[in-house]
Amino acid sequence: MDIFSVFFLVLLAALPQANSLTPCTNTNYLERVEGDCSKFRACGAAGLFIMDCPPGLAFSESKQFCDYIAFVQECTTTCQNRCGSLLDASKPCQCNSACVRYNDCCADYATLCTASSTGRCMSLTAVSEELWASDVNRMSASDVTVNYQTKVSAGTTTDKSTQKLFTYVNEAKLGSGTYKLLSNLMNNYDPVKGARETATAAELAEDNAFLDAILATKVMEKLLNYLTCKGLVTSQSDLRGVLKRHWFDFYARSGSSTVPDTSGFEHIMVGEYKSGTTVNGFHNWVSFYEKEKAGSLNYFGYVSQAKPSIIGAAFSWDNRVKTLGSFFIGVSPEFELAIYSLCFLSHPGGVCNISLNGSPVRIVSYSKDGHIATAYISA
Repeated sequence: MDIFSVFFLVLLAALPQANSLTPCTNTNYLERVEGDCSKFRACGAAGLFIMDCPPGLAFSESKQFCDYIAFVQECTTTCQNRCGSLLDASKPCQCNSACVRYNDCCADYATLCTASSTGRCMSLTAVSEELWASDVNRMSASDVTVNYQTKVSAGTTTDKSTQKLFTYVNEAKLGSGTYKLLSNLMNNYDPVKGARETATAAELAEDNAFLDAILATKVMEKLLNYLTCKGLVTSQSDLRGVLKRHWFDFYARSGSSTVPDTSGFEHIMVGEYKSGTTVNGFHNWVSFYEKEKAGSLNYFGYVSQAKPSIIGAAFSWDNRVKTLGSFFIGVSPEFELAIYSLCFLSHPGGVCNISLNGSPVRIVSYSKDGHIATAYISA
């Protein structure tokens, strides 16, 4: 927008909304009204007037005219028209849910951007950022060390990296809380395609303990608030039932089979055999680490890397190859189930574009007979 157009808009906006206050003498300077970037004071022969900028514009004292708010540096301390926006390092404060964690929210973030204050549901971008910011059980940089080594092309079936992917993981943290409960579930499945899955009483108890633990976390609280607002669940007990059905109920993966040989949890969080030579699913870093540590998994190299802490890896497990398995590194079990469930329930059978820690992320999920059949990250 050129300066002449901006001045013309200012005059149009001012004419019907100017209110005469008191006589004044300084007619050479316009000043912004404190606390409202859309208003400014002007001194005329009839006195002091307060005028409004056109919608979407803000008054710049340095420029002395209304301009697009993005170009008015003085006004970037507001969340007006910025709720859920990605991290902008040029701004002195932020307006996405991660700002709560990093203590850099604009003063009006809570008033303008939260569902409780607006009466509206949060955007998918905003709630995904909230899930990330709420993941207090996520491993820190000092808890996990990875060695990416060789970059390989998609379709690689041979080992191009001589060392393991995971150099160090904090075993004390991995052996407690929801991580421990996740690990308890890893040996509850038969990875062979077509092999009927059954759950013993002890295994069902492990499923329930895991669900109870993750539902008590802040991450799942944020997910519940969003899904309730959207009308996708009605209560925590309803969410628990949804998670149980989508993640743990068995179903037949093959379209021609009636044998319940898999579950969403087995496919995504544990991994399974697609055939005698290939791996199916497998999108969880804890499962990768434990199998690599045990010697049953061989890391070939990375196909891709993306923020935040996403890898596309090529590897073999039990001499079966996965040419590209994508997963987060270091996130908590509750975060993984929450983010995959968010996308599956919001975009069943489709692409889900979200934001995590200011970075765009794409998650693709598919359903089978009403269950989550797969979910992977586009790294």
